[in-house]
Amino acid sequence: MGVVARMVASAHGKHFVLCIGPQNGAAYRIEKFCSVFGEQNYFSQINSVRYARTRRTAHPYTCMTRCFEYNGATIDLNRLALVGESHEAIYNEYDLRLQIQNHVLSSQKARVAWRLENILSVDDIMYIDAVVNEVAVDFIIVRPNKGILLLNVFEENLNECTLSEDKKEINVHGQLYQSPIDFINLCQLSIKDGIEELLMSTIEDNRNFGLIKKAIVFPENSIDEIKNFFEYENNFFNFTFIFGREIIENGDISQNLYTTIGFLYNNNAFDDVVRRKLARMISPSWHSYQEGRIDMQPVGAQRRLSESSITQQKISGVAGSGKTQVLAFRAVNAMKRTGSDVLVLTYNITLANYLKFRLSEIREDFSWEKIDVYPYHQFFRIRAAECQLHVEFGSYQNEAFFDNSKSHKKYSAIFIDEV
Repeated sequence: MGVVARMVASAHGKHFVLCIGPQNGAAYRIEKFCSVFGEQNYFSQINSVRYARTRRTAHPYTCMTRCFEYNGATIDLNRLALVGESHEAIYNEYDLRLQIQNHVLSSQKARVAWRLENILSVDDIMYIDAVVNEVAVDFIIVRPNKGILLLNVFEENLNECTLSEDKKEINVHGQLYQSPIDFINLCQLSIKDGIEELLMSTIEDNRNFGLIKKAIVFPENSIDEIKNFFEYENNFFNFTFIFGREIIENGDISQNLYTTIGFLYNNNAFDDVVRRKLARMISPSWHSYQEGRIDMQPVGAQRRLSESSITQQKISGVAGSGKTQVLAFRAVNAMKRTGSDVLVLTYNITLANYLKFRLSEIREDFSWEKIDVYPYHQFFRIRAAECQLHVEFGSYQNEAFFDNSKSHKKYSAIFIDEV
């Protein structure tokens, strides 16, 4: 490490030092190496345990970067001793123990993941800790031509919880949370509403709703304890399959999972188009400037209004004056200016889809993951799910609905179309 640092320092002039590696037990070596060069203004400083997913297997991988400009200043090798060494085991990206080490998966969820990995067929893809329209799902299994399985793990011991009379909320040590059964229903709706082809197929034939299977695992309880808690007589509640600790302890139960939930039959409604759109929802892609239109540029007053600035502003204009396109340009410019997430709210799904189309026409480089475009009610449900809160008809107008919630996604800029 010291030899490489001296080699960089011995070459005179300006240098760009790019350090990149996985976020695992050996990541401290990057910090150790960079310390030799003193305090730096990093132009890339990523510490991500969920950076992206592999293209073929959709497995999450990590990333750590320290990139800076070195101007030839004197290095100090004594700083190497100031950065402590990590004695954690070093795991590769496909090892579930790395997910536990990085707190992406708990040990209980990792045991469920191991069981699921052992039943995947060649064409199956399993997404771990996936997010669909900002609704988190522990595991999603996609089977080409067959459908989707959503599986969540509820890690609390039901013997220490209480259920509300309407069975919509669970009291966990004094804190109210949305029932896991209601929550996974929200995940199902989020996927259905987010993929137009899937939505239309369910409208044409409501049996196609069964393309999205749902299951919940309660690793702290037996199936009998779960039935008693929810006051049901079987392990199929509201079209959701329920499993207890037995699925972890008994390999036969996990091996027969597909048969138990009827995840075996082909359906033409779940084709490659739906599968690719689902993949894009889970792993948003990079939008290259080459995908945009050359003639898509703001003109006249649009150019000034498209600039991003720290201000509250209302823009009005007659139909066809380009308000929506100005909003799209401004959203991208806000993301470029701040480097953070941007939110765009609309009043219906059609406008949200139209805005995504207009964004796709912009000749700029940006990550789709950085720009959230939602109709208001869907966004409200997503944030409620994030806080595990139950949404009722009047909740959308309740300004105090989120008052007791602790964590929310932060946005550097918020835009509202058709305010």
